[in-house]
Amino acid sequence: MINNKYKCIFIHINKNAGTSIDTLFNDKHSGHRNIKSYESFKKTKLVYPHYYKFTVVRNPWDKMVSFYHYHVKLGWKLEWGWSSDNEPTFIEFIKIIDGFSNEKQMELWPEEENYPHKSGTMRMSNQIDWLIDSNNKMPLNYICRFENLQEDFNVVRSHLRLPENYKLPYYNKSNHSHYSTYYDEETKDIVARRFSKDIEYFGYRFNSPSKEKLI
Repeated sequence: MINNKYKCIFIHINKNAGTSIDTLFNDKHSGHRNIKSYESFKKTKLVYPHYYKFTVVRNPWDKMVSFYHYHVKLGWKLEWGWSSDNEPTFIEFIKIIDGFSNEKQMELWPEEENYPHKSGTMRMSNQIDWLIDSNNKMPLNYICRFENLQEDFNVVRSHLRLPENYKLPYYNKSNHSHYSTYYDEETKDIVARRFSKDIEYFGYRFNSPSKEKLI
């Protein structure tokens, strides 16, 4: 999302409260675009260096449970290879997608012509990969934690001088138990391996406290 009124860019990582933030800025859904897209796209690259840039990150084990239940809710309408009638369990799902090739991921989420860096493989990538620019830097002004969302977003709100009544709505919420109840040792390790960069950089741990802070 790019908002010219408040001179900000929001990097909308999937399943990280992005729709709630888009809606708050009266943008129904800005799409999932990594920071390189805004850096290079001709309509945004001129203001990119000057705008306030922020995002939301989330515990990878929690994120994958939300990712699974979101697509259960959608009835697996993308080309996953199954439907609601024969959908995998969460355990099976993690094992299946661990073997997905880049080509398979691109089938699910094709690139947009105007955003050459908006790769379909980003949906199941490390969140940090969304945030690294062409100079291998992370030029964000603030990173909110999903686990502490409203409090962290208040920092963004204050900086952008948004109205004090700007409270985040909750969209695309999936109803499920605490994420830790969905894993066995194998799938817990799969997520730890696939998202090792996020776990190391942001300091996430399995079943860690709800209010986790950047290190």
